[in-house]
Amino acid sequence: MVDEIKVILDITKTRPQSKRECFLKFAALNRLNALVKKDVYKGVIKYWQIKPKVYELVKAVFEAGHREFFDAIYWDKAEKCIYINIYGLQFCFHNVTFDGLSDDDKSYITAHPQNWEALKLQPISETIYMKGMEIQKENLTEDDVQRIISDLKDEISNGKETI
Repeated sequence: MVDEIKVILDITKTRPQSKRECFLKFAALNRLNALVKKDVYKGVIKYWQIKPKVYELVKAVFEAGHREFFDAIYWDKAEKCIYINIYGLQFCFHNVTFDGLSDDDKSYITAHPQNWEALKLQPISETIYMKGMEIQKENLTEDDVQRIISDLKDEISNGKETI
């Protein structure tokens, strides 16, 4: 249990070098966000280990000049909620602040409001995380990645739960 958390946290420590890696990192944070709610993990992972990582990853992507890793991104300042869309899948994290971003980056993430798509990703966080790992394979084409993501979206819309 502790080893799984450590592996997932390690994935989030570095700046993503590609859109695929960016997807994996947010899938990992989504996984942690699901696990922290389970009684068995409450002593192993805390919210303070997750929410700042969301900010750090967004900031790292911006600092590297790779906004294209996001299909869309929106921070609702009043709700302290970030919507991150990658490969058409919307990750949503509440209670995240972005006070340390540049004014340009803050303007960028507040310019195009998004609504929550009402697709609950946490119940299938393990599947999303595993698909994130799968798309890291070097021999996959972008068509392969799109097929994997499409299959994943079908699982989400069918309401499969794997927590």
